[in-house]
Amino acid sequence: MRSSGDAISEVIGAILLVALVVGAVGIFAVTILSGPLPEQVPALTIVAGRDPADPRVAYLYHDGGDELRAGQFFVRVNNPGVPITVNNEGPIRSAIIKDNGATVDRWSVGRLVEVTNNAPVTELQVIYHGNSGDLLLFQTDFAGTVPTPTSTVTATVTVSPTVTGSPTTTVSPTTTVTTTATATTTATTTVTTTATTTTPVPCSCFNMVDFTYANIGSHNVKFDDTSNPAPDSCNWDFGDGGTSNKCKETKQYAAAGLFTVGLTVRNGCGSCTITKPVSIT
Repeated sequence: MRSSGDAISEVIGAILLVALVVGAVGIFAVTILSGPLPEQVPALTIVAGRDPADPRVAYLYHDGGDELRAGQFFVRVNNPGVPITVNNEGPIRSAIIKDNGATVDRWSVGRLVEVTNNAPVTELQVIYHGNSGDLLLFQTDFAGTVPTPTSTVTATVTVSPTVTGSPTTTVSPTTTVTTTATATTTATTTVTTTATTTTPVPCSCFNMVDFTYANIGSHNVKFDDTSNPAPDSCNWDFGDGGTSNKCKETKQYAAAGLFTVGLTVRNGCGSCTITKPVSIT
């Protein structure tokens, strides 16, 4: 016959065995459940555009969503291509985060990534560099040819005639670009001349004075001086009260519309001004 001590020992042994099993299950569950959580991939809306004056330059506009730091993503051009590290400006290939022309470390809503390549940009990719590897956030192709915009320029020409016997007119052009053109002579007549052209404006101090512009998304426009020779200084009047003294500038308008944009260029000889109607989308 079993003693009461043996029965008690068996009960204690059974309790210990159950405790060990429960403990092992608990440790296993904690190990499984405490593993790394799935990585959250940033979500954002990107608008891409290419510079019509220089197809080696493209723009990525942050139109909404999560913010990215410079070290969290990189750009690949013309896949398969060498990745471009953001904000690590190279001599011929770069991807720089900009806010109103200044370089910044965070790509947030309303800011641009300006991409410069050593060949025309035909494809762009934005790659997120996460803890679990590289993930594609955005990809676009630039198909076809992007036309360079043209505009109508109204020029004012001063005419200085010399009259001897039968009137003979000698024209000494001094060109100033305005919206209305009226020129007077040294005689008693008034000559009104309006010229409509899509070519750059000539100037006595420059071979030509001109600029290009490109809508790159959400009322952002890139302006580039293309005067020849290159001026010593530039002054922009963007038609909405905004100004700039950079020869290449990215301007953000508050709303879409038609604005008259003026550019004054200067060198040691003097200055010349051109205005154009610019359609902001």
